[in-house]
Amino acid sequence: MAKKFKKRNSYKGVYIFLVCATVASFAVFIVFGAMLISSMSEENDGKIPNDVTTSKDPFYTQDERTTSDPKVPDDSTENPDTTPEETTYTPPPPVTGIIIDDETYPPSDDEYEYIPLYGIAQKYPGTVLEMTADAGTSYIDRIVFLGDSITYGFQRYGVLSGGLNTTQVWTPQNRTLNLVNAYKANVFYPEEQKEISLEEALRKKQPDIFLITLGINGISWLTEEGFKNEFRNLVATIRECSPNTIIILESIFPVAKSYANQQSINNAKICRANLWMAEVAHELRVKYLDTSSVLVGPDGYLPESYQSGDGLHINGTAYNSILNYIRTHAVG
Repeated sequence: MAKKFKKRNSYKGVYIFLVCATVASFAVFIVFGAMLISSMSEENDGKIPNDVTTSKDPFYTQDERTTSDPKVPDDSTENPDTTPEETTYTPPPPVTGIIIDDETYPPSDDEYEYIPLYGIAQKYPGTVLEMTADAGTSYIDRIVFLGDSITYGFQRYGVLSGGLNTTQVWTPQNRTLNLVNAYKANVFYPEEQKEISLEEALRKKQPDIFLITLGINGISWLTEEGFKNEFRNLVATIRECSPNTIIILESIFPVAKSYANQQSINNAKICRANLWMAEVAHELRVKYLDTSSVLVGPDGYLPESYQSGDGLHINGTAYNSILNYIRTHAVG
């Protein structure tokens, strides 16, 4: 009987030992887990989680642009056996405007504000139309406007002679015209109420003044040479079909801060394209009209009071400002 009691007592001791060991192990596991969680929290403190997208903000930093912009090539993917060369981004010096002289440089892609082309009239005298006396409505009536959906606004808002039935606006029937191959485009010819080739329309009309507002559909991907070549082709076509027509290249208008697609079309790109346009106008001996200068607000954007809802297209108030600028910067 004593042996049996002793054996049971021995089992009880083993059981108590196992319970205590289990409890102790569980306590150690809890302490270790708490330390690990605390360590991970400290490492991630202040960092943006991977599932947060910052590229929607048009004012993201250059570092964010490099990692989030899909247009930036991934060298490690294209060349898996090579290591991409490390580069350091150097921001451009602050400017209050692009000075058109021997130290001219374009705005940076990181700047979305419009930077005025100060000194452009002095750089290209006789090319850039400068201020004149008000030439009046009769001067506007001499002009045929060629362009895209923004140009169509002259008709839509009825600000020209003839109002909604004006014959001064040439766009394709769908109201969209890209700079690329514009010289081969068809336009809706108001006098015949049908779409014909630009060449045919020019031969029929022989415009006194031909004002061209094109380029915003293309600045996101056209190179400088490609941009200029399209205007060279267009001017050559006009001169062939209507030799006595005065040709004016009008600057691309700025966009408002509310415009959603700033990564593709923004005021820095527009300003750079306008500089190219002035240069090619000088080269081709046609006129350049810096209308954008009256459409940019003090913050470097198209004023919200001038946009018609999407930040890109403009309203009747803006068109009247444009017409006033054209009248007071008339060709001789």
